[in-house]
Amino acid sequence: MHTTEPLSGTSILLVHAHPDDEAIWTGGLIAKAAKLGAYVHILTCTLGEEGEVIGNQWAELTSDKADQLGGYRIHELNRSIAALSEAATNSSGSVTHSFLGGAGHWRDSGMAGSSTNNHPRAFIHAEHEATQALRDVIEERNPDYIITYGPDGGYGHPDHIQAHTIVTNAARLTDTIAWAVTDRETFNHHHQQLTAPEGWTLAPQDIATIDTTTSEHPVQKIPLSDHIRGIKANAMRQHATQLIVPTNTMFALSNMITQPLTPAEHYIIAQGQPLPEALSAH
Repeated sequence: MHTTEPLSGTSILLVHAHPDDEAIWTGGLIAKAAKLGAYVHILTCTLGEEGEVIGNQWAELTSDKADQLGGYRIHELNRSIAALSEAATNSSGSVTHSFLGGAGHWRDSGMAGSSTNNHPRAFIHAEHEATQALRDVIEERNPDYIITYGPDGGYGHPDHIQAHTIVTNAARLTDTIAWAVTDRETFNHHHQQLTAPEGWTLAPQDIATIDTTTSEHPVQKIPLSDHIRGIKANAMRQHATQLIVPTNTMFALSNMITQPLTPAEHYIIAQGQPLPEALSAH
């Protein structure tokens, strides 16, 4: 047992909507916490069946064709978890994963207003059942910290909003809840340093960001070393149907819009105590 590790014995639960969200939104925190000795568990709510696909190799897997994308994304998610776990190689920390309700129990709802919202297994219809399932996980794991998205889900996706809702419903009054957010100043600063690769476009500034200086709750910055950012980038690369990550400083979704992979993540402390101080250290 590595008793000198700052986060030894600390338990962190992350609630995410789809495979790849764990890496994009919180990959830095996951890797850093595991390296410092924390037990990190990622809970994914759907298989991401409605995702778009980059390139031709897996294009026939989409929901309007073979409808096999969700199963393939389990494979990508397992690879991402393995990549994030590398941070804990020399520590007592760990990164583990499960699906809320079991793999495939709830389905990706798709973007707001799409016909896929009407699927009987769509996650947006599962508030009561999913809340109870999450309560059971919280009771079993007794996490010190619970992390998900803010009230808008980060960018308005119905499943992200539902993840926020069930965490709000299921969490105990004594739980610490943190929301992963994209800080506008940090995003814009690193956005200005990017040059879009050929065939890509630059993201507009302020895309899906918030001005954390106006938050009514405390905001905590988690700096990422080059090593930790590299682990995060490698985890993102495992979701190859969804992401292109040519360097450790930029990425794009299927829209080929260049976004910065910033050297810090930001979390709003919505309830309870701040995240461990060791996570805020450089």
